[in-house]
Amino acid sequence: MRKIGLWILFLIFSVNAFSADFTLTHLSNGEPSNNRYPGIGENEKGERLVIWRSGNNRGMLFTYFKDGIWSSPAPIPHQPKTDGVYLGSDIVVDSADRFHVVWELMDDLVYYATFKDGVWTNPVKVPWPARYEGFQISLDIRSDDELVIVATCKYERKYKDITIGYLEKGETNFSRFKNLTDDKESSSSAAVAVDDKDHIWVAYKGEVFGQAEEILETCLFHLDQDNALVDFTEVSEEQGGWAFLQWVAVNDNTSLVMVTWWLRGGFYSRWYNQSTETWSPIHSIGVNSERHPDFSMWSKVVAQGNDFYFLAKDSSHHLYIVKFNGETQAWETPILVYDEPTVYFDIYPALGNLLIAFCTREGPTQVYFTSLAGTPEAPKIRVKSAVNVRVEPSIERSFFRGLWINHVTWENNPYNVERNVTIDYFNLYRKLKTETTYGSTPHQANIPASQLYFDDKDGIQATLLHDYAVTCVATINGEQVESEIEY
Repeated sequence: MRKIGLWILFLIFSVNAFSADFTLTHLSNGEPSNNRYPGIGENEKGERLVIWRSGNNRGMLFTYFKDGIWSSPAPIPHQPKTDGVYLGSDIVVDSADRFHVVWELMDDLVYYATFKDGVWTNPVKVPWPARYEGFQISLDIRSDDELVIVATCKYERKYKDITIGYLEKGETNFSRFKNLTDDKESSSSAAVAVDDKDHIWVAYKGEVFGQAEEILETCLFHLDQDNALVDFTEVSEEQGGWAFLQWVAVNDNTSLVMVTWWLRGGFYSRWYNQSTETWSPIHSIGVNSERHPDFSMWSKVVAQGNDFYFLAKDSSHHLYIVKFNGETQAWETPILVYDEPTVYFDIYPALGNLLIAFCTREGPTQVYFTSLAGTPEAPKIRVKSAVNVRVEPSIERSFFRGLWINHVTWENNPYNVERNVTIDYFNLYRKLKTETTYGSTPHQANIPASQLYFDDKDGIQATLLHDYAVTCVATINGEQVESEIEY
């Protein structure tokens, strides 16, 4: 392959309506030894983050994409441990454009840190309730920015179990762990997806004993918004055999839940329609891979628009992407991403694009980035509440008496300004300082967008008794949306 500055590889295909034009960016350029196991994410500003394991005991490296430029690779600061066998990682982004990152030291530890505007928080060790067993880590985020993590843990017996944990907005580490598969059979290879109702879907490999042969099934938990169990499904039960390396994604536009796995030399899928509460038959995805000695038959599925996209290697370790057409509900022809053997990879559904990071197989292994046009979709437009809400008590004097007023001022949220979100009007909420939450009805509604103050004269005394919050109302896709009150 020719090398001119950056390696550039053009692969132009036309497969149904899905085509690809790949250009490679060498992210680990200049880094010695083997660079492996990348993870990738992008926020709504178009800023991208890629992490990977260094090859010279520097721990996890990262590069940051902003204003069209990738930063030079550098270690994530203040890593508690930089040596060991790193493997999986995962990245999600919250509503404030902050990256949330987890990475694992196989059969040892998981670390969590966040990244925003070029600055990392100090990594912390995830406090699993039992020994972490590694090999696959998965993370997703709810509408209120609560993180959900799943992994394999080994409790005080020989069997492995799937453990789930949570991290609410404002917390610094995961807690409220629960053993989802507390039984006498081993489970591993967990992946998690959150839908638009904040329900949780956890796919994993479950072992079934007591039959003529040991069976490894693809299983799926469904939890509701309160983390209570809704349903459990043995997704690949009819196949028998040994199913490995499960993944799951949810498409909120079509209400489909896509589950994927490897079994007997190929990758398979099955999807659940939440609207009709029905399962599809099992379908081959179209990429074949023999069982490798290191069990590196990795894959990942993501949702975008009305479609899904699946990334996996074939038996020769060549990387392919496959589109699931949401209209026809069928997998299209696989497209080759890279024509040399690869080791590990990650895919992230950005706005209208699919971002891919992968590492080569021939040493010294290197990390590359590429992207392709995915399914066009409307941007996720949000509106956020006003900031810097201040209250200044004052007295308004008349001929006969003085009247106390709370002069309330505020500023539009920079988030709205940066994204050109047009505010229709403000709503002002009031609560007593002794109350913990605001009511559902505004104290004063429909304050013009040009007015950044309100004089509250209702029941005001010399002593400040009230707190105030100001929400923003904007018209998005023809509907008025009110921002949430942030405590």
